[in-house]
Parts: sequence; structure tokens; C-alpha cells
Amino acid sequence: NLRVGSNKDNQGNTVSRKGSTSRYKGVHWVEKGKGWEAGIFANRKRKYLGFFKNEEEAALAYNKAASIHFGTFAVLNGVN
Repeated sequence: NLRVGSNKDNQGNTVSRKGSTSRYKGVHWVEKGKGWEAGIFANRKRKYLGFFKNEEEAALAYNKAASIHFGTFAVLNGVN
């Protein structure tokens, strides 16, 4: 039940950290703007995905980017 993958592949295989302002991976609350910001860390660089008024929309933006950057190794947020 193991799959071959590089360290880079496994970086997309993490979950949201404890103590985060959001229940979704790659999403956090921005107090100044009163909204949710989505971002992803891929290829050793942080990539801004956008600012959203809705937490679920930000999570969907992260899911799309994670699928592109990490493929089958991506851990996606449970949002439809």
C-alpha cells in the first residue's frame, strides 16, 4: 500500500495545522480586510490565491491549486 514519491510530492500530503484560524488547509482569516485569504506553498514559494468573503470559496481555491501542484499527493479540503 505504499506509493513512490519524492519529498516534494509529500509536501502536499500535509493537513491543516492545529490553532489555525480556519478549519481548512491553506486558508486563514485576515482581520484587517475582514475576510479569508487562500494561499499555497509549492516549489519552495508561497503563492497567493486570492481574498474571499466566504471561507468555503477560499478552500475551493486552495483545492484547485493543490490539485495542479501536487496531483494525486494533494490533501484536499472537504468542500464541494
